[in-house]
Amino acid sequence: MTAAKDRKTNSEISFKTPSLDQLWSSLQRCLVFEEPSSRWNRLVTQVSRHLNGKKDIEDASFEEQQECFQAVFGTPEDLLDLTARSMNLVLALRDLQTFDSAEFDIWLLSQPNEEETKEQSAEAQAEIAVLEEIAGDVLSTEPNTTVVPTHAQIQYLHHAWSIVPYWRVLESAGPWAEDPMAIFIARFMARLDLMRPNLSKEFFKSALAEFEKLLKEERERLPTNFQPTVLALVEGNTEAIVLPRFVSVSGIGAQAKTTMFIACGGANQLLRRYLHLRDVTTLPILCVLDHDAIDQAVTIEDLLRDEDRLHVWNEGELEDTFPALSILETLNAYLHSLGVSELLRSDELINGERRTEQLDRLWRARGLGNFDKVEFAQFQSTRIRQSSDIPEDAKALLRTLKSM
Repeated sequence: MTAAKDRKTNSEISFKTPSLDQLWSSLQRCLVFEEPSSRWNRLVTQVSRHLNGKKDIEDASFEEQQECFQAVFGTPEDLLDLTARSMNLVLALRDLQTFDSAEFDIWLLSQPNEEETKEQSAEAQAEIAVLEEIAGDVLSTEPNTTVVPTHAQIQYLHHAWSIVPYWRVLESAGPWAEDPMAIFIARFMARLDLMRPNLSKEFFKSALAEFEKLLKEERERLPTNFQPTVLALVEGNTEAIVLPRFVSVSGIGAQAKTTMFIACGGANQLLRRYLHLRDVTTLPILCVLDHDAIDQAVTIEDLLRDEDRLHVWNEGELEDTFPALSILETLNAYLHSLGVSELLRSDELINGERRTEQLDRLWRARGLGNFDKVEFAQFQSTRIRQSSDIPEDAKALLRTLKSM
């Protein structure tokens, strides 16, 4: 099985055939956590790179964008079976459980020319009626209650049923061969094949249960940006590298493999990211701020949803939470790995001064330039092997995470 051949759409737009790497990149985009509106816009951008000629489809009608995506990254028509459609619809139903209805309104309203109502075929109308029933069942969390899905949610599901990425290619050899997400999708499709897919509420109730079952079986091997259950917003890459390691060795339970850490690039960016995500996702969110991010902490604390949490480091930033002796041993091991003979002395770590500022000064004094926080965090994470290696302040953060 190979990537789709060069094809033309009904509008006679032709495309360059994507490589297997490019095809896998588009499939990954469909699998990792991202708001549906943002995901589709990025996929359209990927499709645009395969245009023959200079036509821009980013401003084309939604119908034409769908047609172009199907031509480049979609399942070839002769392979578009009920298993491939069901695979895609299950992922869309998981999105319905993960994102607030407002996000699907954003997705629909962001589509070009969506205000133009087009007459739907009888087949499409029948599909939409069933999808409405399926969506209502998925969104009903209480027994004997009925949730009426929004127009945008139903249209999102119909989009997923109609425009199907080339999932079947993951059953063959390619650059995805060793990737846990690709292996998961291939295994789930094999289970769907045995379940005899059909467009019904009963089938998709069973399919979602089977998806959840396989997810629990494979969770240890899957990345946290695939079907996360908690989002942790952190200021920088250092926390995004070290904190997952803390979670992994702490033994706190299911959160160890289902928390997605997102580096935001600073306190202000974290605040903006939180304000956006709290309005579009149903997932609980943990915000982690440096001690000096006072204004941002106050704002977030005032706006936290019941399921969200805020953790502010007791002093400084993550690097400051480690005991002096522990950080000294790790720093000297790091210097040794760099081939530096002049190691740090304990009296060079001054109390009351931010550790990263100290390290910048000490690194420059040794002719090493600025201290590389990210590189050090990567080294440090390899030395965190057990719960006793976790600073007390970080243990408090993990207890908060466990309670979510």
